[in-house]
Amino acid sequence: MERDGLRRILATFAEWLQPPVGHMGELASHVYFSDDNGMTWTEAQYEGGISLYAPVYPGFNGCNHGAIEGTITETSLDTIRIYMRTQAGYLYQSISHDLGLTWLAASPSPFKSSSSPACAIKLRDNRILLLWSNQPQLPLMTTGQGTIGLYSGRDSLHGAISDDGGDSWKGFREVYVNPKRNESPGPGDIGASYPCAVQLNDGSVFLAAGQGDTTGMLRFDPDWLCETTRSDDFSGGLASWSTYTAYDFEHVSPGLGRKAPRTEGASLVDHPERIGAKALHVRKAYPDRAADGANWNFPSGNGKRGTVTIVLKLNEGFQGAGISLADAFYDPWYSDGEKQAVFLLRISHDGSVEGGGRLVVGQWNRITLAWSLESEECRVTAENGDVLTVLKPNVPQVGGTPICYLHLKSMADEGTIDTSGFLVQSVTADTN
Repeated sequence: MERDGLRRILATFAEWLQPPVGHMGELASHVYFSDDNGMTWTEAQYEGGISLYAPVYPGFNGCNHGAIEGTITETSLDTIRIYMRTQAGYLYQSISHDLGLTWLAASPSPFKSSSSPACAIKLRDNRILLLWSNQPQLPLMTTGQGTIGLYSGRDSLHGAISDDGGDSWKGFREVYVNPKRNESPGPGDIGASYPCAVQLNDGSVFLAAGQGDTTGMLRFDPDWLCETTRSDDFSGGLASWSTYTAYDFEHVSPGLGRKAPRTEGASLVDHPERIGAKALHVRKAYPDRAADGANWNFPSGNGKRGTVTIVLKLNEGFQGAGISLADAFYDPWYSDGEKQAVFLLRISHDGSVEGGGRLVVGQWNRITLAWSLESEECRVTAENGDVLTVLKPNVPQVGGTPICYLHLKSMADEGTIDTSGFLVQSVTADTN
């Protein structure tokens, strides 16, 4: 960074704490600066005299490292920010208002995250681009073998953009997903994490991300993050969806970083009425596996309001459906997709909607979910405009994270089979 003839380089790294400090984890992040092109370095000062740290909690599914692997960027003329990987469910951030000489205590950012690093860069038009994994990790699980921590939280990489120095953000879009997310995972670290990005001469952004055999490279227009509509009728397959399910947990040995077999859960079938068209079939095919789930990401737009319209058919004999609006990617097979949803619409086996009207079983229904985070409600309407129900937040909003995911789930009970399930013909989102 340069200012009034000063050319300063900033660098960050994490240091092992010996002995570890319980509430701080095993590491804390430090920031150093150099004003002589890297010949000498001076450590910055920190609020409270303590380097940058994040709290850790017992029972976390992973290593409680603390605040590590930070990314630093200049967000305005008088502000520099660092975003750090943590195990607290969010990226943590710290801010400097004096070119990196002193830093405020680290605190949660608006970005939900797994224990994965981010990448922040300043674009030539002064907008800020952040790339990170908006996918909380799975909790620890208990099986007959003991306690297992499944490797998770790195199937999707997201992008957001700010035009006001990092005070507000748009996008929250999937820019890269694990191309093998529906397959059983291989050894070592895998997934769509560890982003590294640079802006090219034509204004596009070149991104490299991923680990092991799931590494990828791509280029995208940052303005794509500012779009406000998206739709899908499955004519392009399931490239825009995550539908995997994990299973056979009883044969996974206890410990952290374990990997269970995966396979595709919700899948495409021939549309029952339209020749050549496809529909998404969400069901529960096996009594000893989780019910099908499916995730679809859309741009967050204004961040406060929006609509999602779904055309779906509840097949005769189906056992229930859950339609959720969420602010993060939750593993499609796991119940956190419903537990942590901002709004959750439950549809019973007879088509009745919890707290309201009824859908027709055996026919196509077009429903629209129109939400407002300002009024803290989501109105669910039928195609004729009738209000089916008004949903209140399923969980309180923290940090103003916008809704950016549709999560579909079969609500068939554990130990049962629901081969009927429900079909989805199309989905449309508008967050203008």
